[in-house]
Amino acid sequence: MKTFQLYRSILIICTFVLGSQVLKAQESDTLAHPFWRNWQIELHSGPMFFYGEGNDSKVTPSPRDWRLGYGVSLTKTLNNHWAFRGTVFNGALAGHNKELDSRFEADVITGALQATYNISSLIQKPGYLYEYKMYGIAGLGMSNWESKRYTYKGIDVIEANGLGTGKGIGGKTFESNLNLGIGMNINLADNIHLIMETSFFGTMNDELDAYSPSGNIPDVYQYSSLGLGYSFNFKTKKSSRAKPSDNSGSWKKLRMQKALSQGTSGGNDTLSEIVTDNIKANEANAQKVDVVCWTPNEVKSGEKFTLHLEVLKGILTGKAEIKIILPDRFYAEEQEVPGAIFIPIDKNLTIYYKSLPDGSRIPIQIEINSDRAIPGNYAIYLMGKITDSKGQIYKFSTITSFRQSGESISTNR
Repeated sequence: MKTFQLYRSILIICTFVLGSQVLKAQESDTLAHPFWRNWQIELHSGPMFFYGEGNDSKVTPSPRDWRLGYGVSLTKTLNNHWAFRGTVFNGALAGHNKELDSRFEADVITGALQATYNISSLIQKPGYLYEYKMYGIAGLGMSNWESKRYTYKGIDVIEANGLGTGKGIGGKTFESNLNLGIGMNINLADNIHLIMETSFFGTMNDELDAYSPSGNIPDVYQYSSLGLGYSFNFKTKKSSRAKPSDNSGSWKKLRMQKALSQGTSGGNDTLSEIVTDNIKANEANAQKVDVVCWTPNEVKSGEKFTLHLEVLKGILTGKAEIKIILPDRFYAEEQEVPGAIFIPIDKNLTIYYKSLPDGSRIPIQIEINSDRAIPGNYAIYLMGKITDSKGQIYKFSTITSFRQSGESISTNR
């Protein structure tokens, strides 16, 4: 019952904190801020093992001493190498020692803040959306437990630890721990991951098995788990850009699709008219910024294609930041963007201009790769801002779409 109350309290607190942060994020364009992207929640379960004097097996504990653990983790991926997460799990531990004529059982709740490093990034090329990744785990945490030691074949309690006398939750023993581990994350489908991990948790005392000899060697326990993860971005609440108005991203998308659908020659002519109209508007009003973005109507599965975009800035000077969000399993490798810094991290691309180039338009081309074999319609989102020399900010955004086919696509050049 106490364990249930603890988890209910943790769930209420996490829901309140996470919910309040989501509501704050929804007040603005959350996808424009890196903090609200690349999250993953994981549910996991697996066996727990104990290593210490209370167990006479020094390598792998006997199957009769295996106990089940289960928990949840929330991970924030920072870049292609590093991620940070919070994890909490509940479980039991057990062990037998014939020489001591004793056995023990313990209930343990563990929480930890951990960093993970993507070991696969050392051998896989940058910018690639991995089918799998292996990673190392290191962190600090707290363990909250109660344990009882019995006679080897009896039910008489010889010694206990954390039964109402500790400083932890419910009078249990509360102790810090160091943890190290390794894991593998396998992509099963879009945003769905199979996760396999094993981690060792070293406590700062020798009382987890309710037995503390003079040597006082810290106890260690292991949690090996199999789980499912779901990756996501926090979505924006705003929907005004989806309205079919002249200034909305949807309207620009429809105009571009109509232009490109008229054929190679006609599409280019119409597209040129769209660009020219926007440039004239910007030149008439230097404080208006726009962007157009287009791709081929159709691309072959697994082939590269070019993403074209033009930022229509008029006479503005200053610096700019452009963020591009690709569909899942599409990615860009490191490449040159004249006058800019280009940073690709999986499907999230960022372009920085420390100083805007001359001219009223900024043409940009990005080579996009795909490892997606499933044909379908996909969208690319673009958002950015220009900060002029006076600190004034001008935002812009658009969307473009294309169809990926499983068949060869012929092009006229």
